Amino acid sequence: MCGIIGIASNRNICKDLLDTLNRLSYRGYDSAGISIVNDKKILERKIKGKISNLENLLELSPIDGALGIGHTRWATHGKPTTLNAHPHTVNNVSLVHNGIIENFQELKNSLSNDNTFYSSDTDTEIISHLIDNELKLGKTPIDSFLNTVKKLSGAFAIVAIFKDFNNLIIAGKRGSPLVIGYNKDEKYICSDVNSLTNLTKKISYLEDGDTVILNSNRVKILDENLKKSKRSIVTVSSDRVVSSLSGYDHFMQKEIFEQPDVLSQSLAYYMDFSDFKMNEDKFNIDFSKYEKIVITGCGTAYYAGMVAKYWFENIAKINIEIDYASELRYRNVLLN
Repeated sequence: MCGIIGIASNRNICKDLLDTLNRLSYRGYDSAGISIVNDKKILERKIKGKISNLENLLELSPIDGALGIGHTRWATHGKPTTLNAHPHTVNNVSLVHNGIIENFQELKNSLSNDNTFYSSDTDTEIISHLIDNELKLGKTPIDSFLNTVKKLSGAFAIVAIFKDFNNLIIAGKRGSPLVIGYNKDEKYICSDVNSLTNLTKKISYLEDGDTVILNSNRVKILDENLKKSKRSIVTVSSDRVVSSLSGYDHFMQKEIFEQPDVLSQSLAYYMDFSDFKMNEDKFNIDFSKYEKIVITGCGTAYYAGMVAKYWFENIAKINIEIDYASELRYRNVLLN
């Protein structure tokens, strides 16, 4: 899981990129980076480690501009190194990505005869190369983006900026979250609503297959059929500062100590703590009707499923199967 932010404005947005990355850092904290377009140049800074490392780097080597993207990473493909950190910039394009490109090796092989140089071990860099190749053929940024996305398999959110365009961000999503934020003379795209509320409360939620072309004054959305579409603008309020360390040394420690509260909040929806009875109106599943249950998840959700497997089998006498979500999607699960 990674955090993405893009800002199109008419003022220096470097500080806002960093502030939003700090709010997004719960989504990933092994590397971070930003890139900014200024005077038809892409200026990139990225580094391994916490966002404070990026802040220190920018103090030593500052950049500024009115259009930029940022990323905080939890490594899924390639080790947590500075070279593997996002953004990934190739000549005319710089982009950030959340998700997994499943056919990246096939795409990489397709460019093997082009003397393409790869600076990282990530699946993301291939996207930058593909878009840059389209641009070199004389295609527009939007056509280059769309032609590249057609070739990608997997779940992703991609946000890209372009060297020759000081006021253009193009983004697309398939599976991974993206929202648009609106302010006068300033537009945002982000992977998390709560992390964007420091900048705006006006939000649109994108749908799978959407492509977004935005600048500081305008947002255009294309649906999966490339037809111009509208997504409702809603006003959100958030007092949840999920990205704050709240006095803990790091996010892993914070998540460990928050477990009792998370468990209590989850149970409180279904259970009356005065007599410890389930609220049948909210939890009305009759498990006796089921011969088999398939549990799927990733990370700690998968481990929770492993515990549930023993409970269901020992108490309810129901056949339980559990599998990683990333593996289950490729199976033909036999269910009645």
